[in-house]
Amino acid sequence: MAIAAAVGFAGVGLFAPRNVHAWPTNGSAPDCGSCHATDATGVATNPGSILVAIDGVDKTSSPSVTVAPSASIQIDWRYLSVAGRLGSGEKTTGAEIVLGTTWTANGGSAPGNGTANSPALTGWSTVWDGNHAQQPAWTGPNAVNSLGMVGNGYTKNYNGTTWDQGARNSAFDDASAGDLDLGSNSMGVDALLTAPSAAGTYSLWVLGVGHERTSGGRAYVAKALTITVVAGDTTTVGTGTEPGSGSVGPGGAATMLDAFTLQTSTGTDTVTAATVTLAAGTYAGVGLVEITN
Repeated sequence: MAIAAAVGFAGVGLFAPRNVHAWPTNGSAPDCGSCHATDATGVATNPGSILVAIDGVDKTSSPSVTVAPSASIQIDWRYLSVAGRLGSGEKTTGAEIVLGTTWTANGGSAPGNGTANSPALTGWSTVWDGNHAQQPAWTGPNAVNSLGMVGNGYTKNYNGTTWDQGARNSAFDDASAGDLDLGSNSMGVDALLTAPSAAGTYSLWVLGVGHERTSGGRAYVAKALTITVVAGDTTTVGTGTEPGSGSVGPGGAATMLDAFTLQTSTGTDTVTAATVTLAAGTYAGVGLVEITN
């Protein structure tokens, strides 16, 4: 018999940090107080956006997941309209991931590059996959503490890759030869993480940083994610509603003797066998014992 249990997810909010990283070379001053302060998702014309997948599943509208301790997690994100105006100004972008302060303290890993997992995100390009030859490693950490984002930040340093814009180790995003996806104002990246070993709820944030598409002003897009770590699956046997005392005579109808409950910690479990033990001297003449659901 299958026993199902509902699993609740913590609510997820989108924080709007005033200070965010600008480029990998700004690592010595990660909270850039006057830089890239505009949330591009809120501009009136050509607003920015960000799409997120966790383990290949689109989680843009519900960015949360429940995993086992030390589980491997791949996060892919695509962000749009934060590379500035074509024809003037900078037409480059950078990516960042911020892991909450309790993440590494409880056994969670720093980000590595992901694999080619074909995430369910519209417009995903394979040149954004972490195992692509021109994808650099994540660098960091840098301390981050800005309006809800508190933790360790890691950035992509595109120095020496085809993406490299040159001056700030950011990536071209202008459909030029250096922009390997050949699409302006559209960029993607992934990160591979190991979840903390301790059960709990953990926060992290993924970002794209650059310039507004219309005005060219410094801007960013961000998405907050919640990772809930639960202990290994268990099924607990509990005491059900006990029947009252009574007597069973010869030829009498079936009578309930006891009751119990089964509850899973998460997901489902299947009962394949159960044993009923009657005390010595109590079962003379009993013809049948059944367990029912």
